[in-house]
Amino acid sequence: MRRVIVVGGGPAGLTSGYLLAKKGCDVTIVERDEVVGGLLRTCQIDGVEIERVYHHMLFNDSRLIRFLRELGIDDRFKWYRSRVGIYTHSQFFDITTPIHYLSLGFLNLSNRIKLIYNLAFPEKGADNLARKFGENIYRSLIREMLINKFGIYADKISPD
Repeated sequence: MRRVIVVGGGPAGLTSGYLLAKKGCDVTIVERDEVVGGLLRTCQIDGVEIERVYHHMLFNDSRLIRFLRELGIDDRFKWYRSRVGIYTHSQFFDITTPIHYLSLGFLNLSNRIKLIYNLAFPEKGADNLARKFGENIYRSLIREMLINKFGIYADKISPD
């Protein structure tokens, strides 16, 4: 029997270990934290369970759900309706679905349509977000999102 050590108890490490074990390997998973889960783990702040970082699983991922069932752990997860928004121009805007982008009143209609199109059909390796989306969309929305997520590193983020 082949012995394998998997470093990391996040989703990739756990999945690798499981699949290797199914193939007959003797698997040991090494995790530096007290619990497994990696970037998909949650933590509690003031009694509220939140994602540790901006990584999550969606309940409409049928392959993931089948895999969790195969593992016999699908009943251990709490599923929440996912929503995404941005606070800009002194207002909160829901951007959970593409149709929400039509309500971004600080952009004119042609810019909203351009934004939806570029999000639906992304260019791989676009090297300049302002060029791709247009200066107005970039300045009014994309840059705000980058600053909110990455802070002082916003200008160093690659669109890849």
